[in-house]
Amino acid sequence: MERRGIDVVLRVRRLARDQVALRLAERLRCEQAAEGVSGQCREAVHTATQHAREGEGLPGVTPERLAWHRAHVVELERARARADEALEAARRQVAEVRAEWVAAQREVEALEQIAARQAAERHAEQSRREQRELDELASARFSPPHDSRDTLR
Repeated sequence: MERRGIDVVLRVRRLARDQVALRLAERLRCEQAAEGVSGQCREAVHTATQHAREGEGLPGVTPERLAWHRAHVVELERARARADEALEAARRQVAEVRAEWVAAQREVEALEQIAARQAAERHAEQSRREQRELDELASARFSPPHDSRDTLR
């Protein structure tokens, strides 16, 4: 691949990697939000469960009120389960996008190595060419002049 070609490919792959990095950052924000919601749901279930247990032994708490507390705890547990499912889905998405980013990063690194190797090869070829030119100049300068008549004898 010629120099311009590898540079263009490398630039495009870096842009693609950066786009994946942006998606990864977004997925991480979503995961963090899901963790917050899950934690809030867990706390709400804990608090509601405590209130329901405390209410069982208190005088004046009607069976209807206790039933309401239990139903409330059940609803909160369902919300917590949904929040936990959303959190697991967010974690899977983060893992998928992170794997995609790692693959894109490896591709960029490989292309950078190819570009560096090609640059080194171009530099070495240029050095050889310059050395040949210098050798030819030195040879022409320090060689005895050739007489075309001498070669005919």
